[in-house]
Amino acid sequence: MVLRFGCLLLVLAVSACEGGNGRDPDLNAGTHAATAGPMTGDDGVVRWRATVNGVPVRIRVARTRTQHFKGLAGVKLAADEGMFFMYGPKEARGFWMKGCVIGLDIAWLSDDLTVLKIDTLPAPGPKTTDETMPRASAPEPIKFILEMPAGWFARQSLAAGARITVPAALLRKKAE
Repeated sequence: MVLRFGCLLLVLAVSACEGGNGRDPDLNAGTHAATAGPMTGDDGVVRWRATVNGVPVRIRVARTRTQHFKGLAGVKLAADEGMFFMYGPKEARGFWMKGCVIGLDIAWLSDDLTVLKIDTLPAPGPKTTDETMPRASAPEPIKFILEMPAGWFARQSLAAGARITVPAALLRKKAE
């Protein structure tokens, strides 16, 4: 099994993205189109709009090895924000919480972006060692993962079988 630092992702900086003022009127109005392009938040981080069984979310995207390893280390997410991991070929994958400051739900996704399994991991404490670091493994070889703040899926009454919808333009971008 290849251990990926799921929580550890470099915040995606997309030079070719279409920026904005970080405010998404559709998201604020309670509607959500998973077909729109990326948006840039007030913090300068690029986010894409997506849905989970129709529930709107904003996602940071990790496509490169560096982004995969950096993950969400040191990041505090908004309640409706997560990170979408894109890999090349399907492989056995595992995540750990090194450097995370919040707990995370890790949704392991099939090729068609259906949730196969959700693991909820707590943020590590100050005395957590690499050996005792919270970890989770995919139930089968995969190439897509969605992380959300811990408990998000339960609060939305979502479980295995939920479907993630992301813009087609995002899926056309290849993992590196």
